Amino acid sequence: MAERKIAVIGAGGKITTAVMLELAVSDRETPILFAMNGRNAEKMARTRAIVGAHAGDNIRMAEMSLDEALDGAEMILYCASYGYAPCGKWKSMGVYNGAHLMDIGERMVKLCPDAWLLVVTNPPDVPLGAMAKTFGLRRLIGLCNASVFTRKVLSSWLGCEEKAVHLFDIGINHELWYADVQKDGVSIYDELRKTLPAYDKSQVQGVFHDKFPEWRTGFGNNVQMMELTGWLNAPVGGSVRYGGTCVPKAEMSALMKRPTAADYEKLTADMTLEELYATTRRCAAEFPIYIADVLRSLLYNDGKSHSIQVLNGDDFPQFAPELMLQRSVSLTADGWKSDAVEVPVFIQAAVAGRAGQELLMYDALASQNAQTLRQAALVFAERMPVDKLDAWTADILDGKRSVEPEIVLN
Repeated sequence: MAERKIAVIGAGGKITTAVMLELAVSDRETPILFAMNGRNAEKMARTRAIVGAHAGDNIRMAEMSLDEALDGAEMILYCASYGYAPCGKWKSMGVYNGAHLMDIGERMVKLCPDAWLLVVTNPPDVPLGAMAKTFGLRRLIGLCNASVFTRKVLSSWLGCEEKAVHLFDIGINHELWYADVQKDGVSIYDELRKTLPAYDKSQVQGVFHDKFPEWRTGFGNNVQMMELTGWLNAPVGGSVRYGGTCVPKAEMSALMKRPTAADYEKLTADMTLEELYATTRRCAAEFPIYIADVLRSLLYNDGKSHSIQVLNGDDFPQFAPELMLQRSVSLTADGWKSDAVEVPVFIQAAVAGRAGQELLMYDALASQNAQTLRQAALVFAERMPVDKLDAWTADILDGKRSVEPEIVLN
């Protein structure tokens, strides 16, 4: 059996370590090479020790330069923390990791043009959209597990298994709407419109919700938005664009218990899996499980449904083909197939503003053009005072700041 090469960019970090552990433990047969590229040798050594202690003989790990890691890779898991600094000939244009990802795209064309690139860092969609535009890459996936939490809350509240609930999501990074919600293959939207206004977080129970109570709490905001619009949105707790919701963000944040760098420093190879998972699976509330699940679909062609960000293409004619649109798709190594669903006029309108701004940001990063950046900022002019635009643009071009909050990317 041929060895499958997964390049891990940002190796040694919390999430990459957790994902490598998930994959290594679940597969004892497929030969997998984790080609590790990172900036901290001590952290990468810890990752190798932790994962190696629980992996089979089929798992191989090796530290490599960036080009060595990319060369011939079948999949690339990107979770670096490069920031807003220039990289090669690229400026970030105020997009976190924007310059670094453009540099990686340039390398991919030469070293692994057919690889799947999965981006964990936020925002994933803008750099990926710019890479598609500039380099013609198409096997691009932005990772966001917003719908995972919606399904967990809804299934608990409905008293059914998670797999019984299917969500037809449409949207941009951290701003999704559900065109339909089904239980056992039958739409229950009308039922939810009648019953969800009586939502009581105390009815949402289970091991996951005991560990991560912020989601059953924050779901009150999503119920509020459904009462106002008739449609359910995500992420749980609501998009940052919608202020004044009933559950303050601070209330959710106070409930979040995420692992720190110090927590990871305490992990050792002699710990049991349960002891390791107690830390690694707290990353972004079990984010590593979701990421590993997406990677498995690419490894094993299982056709499983995932909510991910991929190029729209011809799937939804209401939106541009080059838009990195998040929706539920059936995924294999050959590509994806989107769920067929009618997109209501309200959801089209709610997504359209962000979509147009996103496309301009793709262009700004791809072309490194300051005027396109200003155009993107003025799509929602109420967020960008004109008399501050020049100074804002200059700081971004100098790599001093993000385009946020004036341009919402997360």
